[in-house]
Amino acid sequence: MALATYSDLVAAIAAWNTHADIPAQVDTFIAMAEARFNRDLRTLDTDWSATGTLSGGSFQVPSDFLEVVSFYLTTNPRRTLEYRPPAEFFARNPDSSVTGLPTFYTLVGSDVIVTPSPDSGYGYTLLYKRRTPALNTDAPQNWVIVRAPDLYLYACLAESERFLLNDAKAAQWDLQYQRAAEELRRADWRRKSKGSLQQVRAV
Repeated sequence: MALATYSDLVAAIAAWNTHADIPAQVDTFIAMAEARFNRDLRTLDTDWSATGTLSGGSFQVPSDFLEVVSFYLTTNPRRTLEYRPPAEFFARNPDSSVTGLPTFYTLVGSDVIVTPSPDSGYGYTLLYKRRTPALNTDAPQNWVIVRAPDLYLYACLAESERFLLNDAKAAQWDLQYQRAAEELRRADWRRKSKGSLQQVRAV
């Protein structure tokens, strides 16, 4: 059985767990699997970028944002901003009216806040880890189903067994998931260590 698209995954889940209540819950299982991927997976495929012009003291992160990899101004030379936790950031920079070339940033909710506030418009690039794109009928593929379809299947089957209160079977699928996730991490490490082609995509 092929396992390369949303419809393939739905069919595979139904084939591996034939309980009558499963088909109506498949989209929930897939969403829960993707939430797990967002917690567990940090691979080259999750590297993404956003660019813009920093003309005020803050901007919103992209909707698929998970965490910052790097944040820099595209000045000459390039200027990498240093992260500070919110409490330290605001304690050290109480006057938001001060302007200049931004040096530090923090994250508050979905906002990136910089200090000092920019005294001009500065181009920036935000390199970040992105959420797993949701798999559905309108978007039948994403990087996980392409690179690690077994990971999707194991995560969904674990959720299906939890739904049926079969903890022992859920634990068995969890073990399969953990094995597949570790294999993916090792493959990703080889891609990094051997200098395989990496393209950071922009939004």
